[in-house]
Formats: sequence, C-alpha cells, structure tokens
Amino acid sequence: MSFYWLQEGVHKKMGGIRTNFLWQGNEEKFRYHMTKWKMVSRPKDHGGVGIINIKIMNECLLVKWIWKIHQEPDELWFKLIKAKYLDGCSFFTSKTKGGSQFW
Repeated sequence: MSFYWLQEGVHKKMGGIRTNFLWQGNEEKFRYHMTKWKMVSRPKDHGGVGIINIKIMNECLLVKWIWKIHQEPDELWFKLIKAKYLDGCSFFTSKTKGGSQFW
C-alpha cells in the first residue's frame, strides 16, 4: 500500500472482508451489523474501536514518499528516479505516468 494507489474497488473488497470478519467471524451465517463502519473505524479516544481506514492509510503512505523526496533530495534512490522520470522538472510538474511500478 505504500507504493501503489489502490483503486476504489480494491478498497471496497478489502473493507468487505474486514467487515465480514468483524461481524461474522469464521461463520458463513449472516449477522446484523450493530453499528455503522464509520463509527467502528473512529479512533478509540473518539468512541470507536480504532480500526484503521485503509483508504486513508493508503493515501498517507503515498504522501510519506512525497515527503521523503523533499527531505532527501541528495539520496541515490531519488537521483535515479529523477534522472529516469523527471527530465529536469519537479515532482509535481512531471507528466510521466505509468513508467514503472513505482511511478
């Protein structure tokens, strides 16, 4: 999740697996949800269970890489990406898409 932006369908599928496990456990028998998922995924200090929202987590992990790019511009890994994909422009003005799994 830290390298790839997951599509909405992936988030829904993963969320469905998590909700089924929370409400049903290992059983195939349907059980009613006692509260909304939005309430369950709140932090504990806000009255929730503290289950992480995977869509927000995915976005945060991707933003972490952008932060590392701005904090470590002299690192070898960034120099390689810059030489291959950025062509002298900044990260935010680059028009390169789909060049590699990382990009």
